[in-house]
Amino acid sequence: MMKIKISILLGVALFFLVSCGKTDSGIVPQKPEVTTGNNNPVADPVDASGADYVPSNNIKVYIGGGDNATGAFLGYLGDTNGWPFVQQYADGYYINNFALNTDPLDATQNQRLTAMAGLFTNKNLFYETDEQRTDDASDEAKLAILKANGFKVNYAIINRGVVDSRLVALKTNGPITILGMGAPWQVNGDISSSTAGAIAWRDGIAKTDGSGIDGPLGLWIANTTNYREGSISGVKYAHKAGKIAMVMISPYQSNTPDALLSGSIDCVQKHEDAGASPDIWAVEYYAAQIKQYPVTPEKTTAGEPGQSLTGVAYYIIRHLNGKSKVALNTTLPNANIMANGSALTVKLPQNNGNVDFSIPLTISSNDDAWVDVCPLIMASADNDNYAISYVMNGVNITKGVLGKGFPCFNSFRLKGTSTNNLIIRVKSKAGVSANGLTNITLNLMSHAGLPTNKMSSLTIKCST
Repeated sequence: MMKIKISILLGVALFFLVSCGKTDSGIVPQKPEVTTGNNNPVADPVDASGADYVPSNNIKVYIGGGDNATGAFLGYLGDTNGWPFVQQYADGYYINNFALNTDPLDATQNQRLTAMAGLFTNKNLFYETDEQRTDDASDEAKLAILKANGFKVNYAIINRGVVDSRLVALKTNGPITILGMGAPWQVNGDISSSTAGAIAWRDGIAKTDGSGIDGPLGLWIANTTNYREGSISGVKYAHKAGKIAMVMISPYQSNTPDALLSGSIDCVQKHEDAGASPDIWAVEYYAAQIKQYPVTPEKTTAGEPGQSLTGVAYYIIRHLNGKSKVALNTTLPNANIMANGSALTVKLPQNNGNVDFSIPLTISSNDDAWVDVCPLIMASADNDNYAISYVMNGVNITKGVLGKGFPCFNSFRLKGTSTNNLIIRVKSKAGVSANGLTNITLNLMSHAGLPTNKMSSLTIKCST
């Protein structure tokens, strides 16, 4: 994924630039309900964070196509200058087995594959196959051809069932992560249901390294037979089993380029809001023989995502790596808080030997106005002298912040001028002296799907 440079700005307030990403719901966060800078703040709200959130490590984005040359090659190769960002920052190329033949000497096929490999900075490949409509030997031959033309095959997914012989065939050309594909419109909104589609999907996950979906976007937009809930349940089911999940976005039945982009953004957004960020987003152009969609450009002249296949990938990558910043909230001035180099220095006032003090911060977007930003907020303190809580926009997020991290999804999404108000409350513990030092470290990770990707840290040095 894209590496984001971090910069530190010091002015009236202390800023730390960080990366992350998410789509905007149009909701302007409410102002915090906790007062600041006095010895008698109101009670913290009940902690409501981190209920069932399962982070996904280092989300990847693949793009490509299937069924035929139109979907897999022609649109991408026909305008190589129309998607340079995606070529550089996508994690690799996605291809369906139906777009290939088994002839290693097919000059046209080899030329197209070599050209595609030459475009991608990351020459990884995600291969889709089908248990019923192709055979083991064909997959072995096609994987060898892909490897010979410059790709490293990292992932494969099997549609319409999983049998042991296919698993062996897919591993013939080297180690590979294999997933079982499901159809979200066949599970009545829940992969745990008793439908034949749900049973087959669960069986495929049990036999492989995780879950993937067949993703016609038109069915997501229409929510055909609770497609959305089915897709979300598949991600959660795989994660609960300790396995990975892929969500495919294909333009099939989305009907218009505008719906392709807006529907894709909605798909990403709703998965994240439900705590179901997949490990892999796959943008696949299949069924081009039925209806064709624009492959490029990846962005408009204004720099916003294009209404195209590469525009969808451009959006996801920028979203996952969106820039945000954290700053001292100077609308609530307090003489006890000072910017000091790369940290805040806080003098904790005492009242009859007790401390109860709130530190006001703001978290906001620092990216282009169209980019939706969702940092993962994590924090720790270097001693146990105080009870420290974290309240954002009136919601107690302490459990998440001190655990796996609190993701800024749902109403906490950042976009444009929207702001999240974070109150860090430092309070004496009963029976523990309030004297002494404590350093609070606030980490903003780039995104809940990139929880190991630290973008910035803010140290708050507290003393009595």
